[in-house]
Amino acid sequence: MNKDWKEFIEQRKKEYKKIGQIKCLAFGDELVYFNKDGFNHLLRKHGKLRPRDQQLRRLNLLPHAPTILRDISKFTSYSEGFIEGIQGKFWTICGTINGLKIKVVIRQLNNGRKQFFSIMDYA
Repeated sequence: MNKDWKEFIEQRKKEYKKIGQIKCLAFGDELVYFNKDGFNHLLRKHGKLRPRDQQLRRLNLLPHAPTILRDISKFTSYSEGFIEGIQGKFWTICGTINGLKIKVVIRQLNNGRKQFFSIMDYA
């Protein structure tokens, strides 16, 4: 990993940590937490590093996540399932910022806190 890339990741990680938690309109102002799992998922999928272009795209979208969570009143999709005895619930909240369509994924494990899980753009 080159020095500039490592510095970029560290800077985004600092910005991510500052978010902390956001009141989410789609959940009646319930808090959504930005924890290490969400940041790690931006860089990895199933424990393997994502290609750098995917990491970059997601990290560049990250500053829009708080706005979408604060301003969008409905989630777009919901799914749930069990893996190794853990129940996972996933909600997608979609919004458009400056003409860019963005999806934010919220995850909840075993009725714990709702947490930011991912962000991506879509057509």
